[in-house]
Amino acid sequence: MSKVLISFVGTGALNKDASSERKYNTAKYHFDNGEEFDSSFVADALVHHYGIEKVILVGTVKSMWEEVYFTFCKNNGIAIDDDYAEALMMFCEKANAKSELVIPGKEKIEEALGPGSHIELIRYGLNKSEIEENESIILGIERHLGKGDDLYVDITHSFRSLPLFLMNLLIYLKNVSNKHINISHISYGMLDVSRELGYAPVVELDGIMEINEWITGAYTFMHFGNGYQIARLVEKEHPSATKILNDFSDVMNLNHLDGVRVQARRLASIKNVSYSPIPSCIIPSTVNNFIDKFPADVRKSVFLLKTATWHYEHKNYSSSFISLLESILTHICDTLGLPSESATDMEVAKVILGKGAKIDGITSNDVNLWRKKISRIDALSESYRRINKIRNGLAHQATIEIIDEKTKQKKTINSDGMIKLLGEELKKVASIIH
Repeated sequence: MSKVLISFVGTGALNKDASSERKYNTAKYHFDNGEEFDSSFVADALVHHYGIEKVILVGTVKSMWEEVYFTFCKNNGIAIDDDYAEALMMFCEKANAKSELVIPGKEKIEEALGPGSHIELIRYGLNKSEIEENESIILGIERHLGKGDDLYVDITHSFRSLPLFLMNLLIYLKNVSNKHINISHISYGMLDVSRELGYAPVVELDGIMEINEWITGAYTFMHFGNGYQIARLVEKEHPSATKILNDFSDVMNLNHLDGVRVQARRLASIKNVSYSPIPSCIIPSTVNNFIDKFPADVRKSVFLLKTATWHYEHKNYSSSFISLLESILTHICDTLGLPSESATDMEVAKVILGKGAKIDGITSNDVNLWRKKISRIDALSESYRRINKIRNGLAHQATIEIIDEKTKQKKTINSDGMIKLLGEELKKVASIIH
């Protein structure tokens, strides 16, 4: 595990004729703890301030690599090769947007930066092709990082578009990479106010990643019912909200349908809590968006149908099949005044639908009388039969055959057919249960 700095290198300030002076002016970089460092590179100041062990510099062929070589040779006690430095300066000064991504003696600069350090050369980003190439190069920086590295990022210099690509790398490292990289700091040296203040404040932009975490948390909550990340982010402010979010996420992941209904009621209580700025923007709208799909003040059968629809829309098809079956059974119980809280009541509903085993004390006359009380019972029975057949087939990994409604012939149904049938049955049942 190492402390690794990623920083950009530009071409320096411009002359009156818009050509590069090929130098960075020395600035006094000021940190929040009062430390100050005089240097022409903010990367140099960051190396000293944070005790950086490896440096990865990103720049074009025209960037001031000779200044990087001079500065870091001096810092690390390495003898400067003046002939090489002059040749490097002349090469980089002549480089342009069409130059190949090659500079002479690249390894000498990397040696000056320190063990394990690297240079990444990029395009100007003048068109879509160059932009895509740059993004690929920056994302490729991951190969230079070790498991558990602490990553420090500086976005002070170079083209302003490049930090946007770097953010893609940070998001990838945070959410996808298996290297478990810790993004410690995102820094920006405010050279534009150095004349006014007499120094360049180095400000921390770590909040950028926090905002990304909140956005990711909101996305996973709205699309998958998974509020664990938001729960973790809000824990310091409101432990009670964390408990509610975790409980709701647990029952959603279990597809515990009664639990979902109970927890949906509790979920509404956290949207009006006073939060700090970021969660106050995200939590109320995210929770509102979600509970609109799960209204707790409707009949249980309707709630279950809405749950089935939500799962279908979010491609959680197995849970949608289960919720839709439970919605039909609960609707039968609701219509007949049965509590639907016990296994016996649900078994009675299955008998009425023609899919349950015989129950002692219940005659065929009883079943016929009950069926007459239920609107469109034949349609519900057919929907239940088709949905239950697929659900059982999925559970037991069996080949699934259904009766084609047009040809009345048996046919094997594949995954596309199952999903299509589920969507059709949801619409049909919704026309009955509302």
